[in-house]
Amino acid sequence: MGFGLAKFSSLPDHVSLFLGRFSSIFGIALILGGLGKIIYDVPDFAVSDLAMSAFGLLVVTVFSRKSFAGLMHRLSTPSGERLLFLISLIVCFTVVITKLVTGGSDFYENFLGENSVVEWLTALFLLLSAYLSLVTGLSKGSPYTKWLLLAFASIFFVAFMEELAWGQMMFGWETPEDFRSLNAQGETTLHNIHGIHDLISPALLLFSSASAGISLTKMKPNIPLLRNNLLRFSKGLFPMFFLAAIICAVVVFMPGTKFLGRVNQDIEWAEFLISFSIFMHSLSLIANPFKENNN
Repeated sequence: MGFGLAKFSSLPDHVSLFLGRFSSIFGIALILGGLGKIIYDVPDFAVSDLAMSAFGLLVVTVFSRKSFAGLMHRLSTPSGERLLFLISLIVCFTVVITKLVTGGSDFYENFLGENSVVEWLTALFLLLSAYLSLVTGLSKGSPYTKWLLLAFASIFFVAFMEELAWGQMMFGWETPEDFRSLNAQGETTLHNIHGIHDLISPALLLFSSASAGISLTKMKPNIPLLRNNLLRFSKGLFPMFFLAAIICAVVVFMPGTKFLGRVNQDIEWAEFLISFSIFMHSLSLIANPFKENNN
């Protein structure tokens, strides 16, 4: 049965199965990708490539269908928000420690550079968020606004393709010369076109700051479109949005500054934090749906 015919009540099981299988495939891809780069670059391989393979092994080992089923169940309980907050703190702590311990090193440059682990994770969570928005919008009995979810799915998918330069990162084609001159990074992307490129960091700052604020605010708007929790982020996601806002603020107001490496490069962390927050929010919407009589 296609997901367009699935009942909303059955989505947690479907999502757990899908994410478990996806994690296995993604983890194996990371292991093989890291090992392939190590073998190709021997004896001068990068430690970040070894870290990629190790992370892939972690993904395959830890993120199974059973673990995702347990996560969906926990998110459906009153303790779900506390779980989101704990996950957010762990992720933020990992980002900060990685910056403090390895910032400025070749490992850190490779870890956040083009076609890096962080960039791929950002793309991954955008793709998964697009899928979750799509299946939620097309499922029978979904309590959320269908057209809005489908719009979000389209936006997240375009953002995913932009992160991968519409396939250029995977297939390595040359950017047409006419387009290269218009692009700040010489890629086949729209968000890096001169003029648009300079607006990305301020836009991320605005979004992360607003999202952090919204997560701490109990809104009860009279606008029907905003009455359910589709457009409200959980308080549990506040740490990640807040850290993303801090990173974006440093990049916007202190460009070119060097602190344990180039702070401009840290915008990759902000993009990752935002994409992961959206992914966790999408899971939360499925696990703990809005009920009209609760408002």
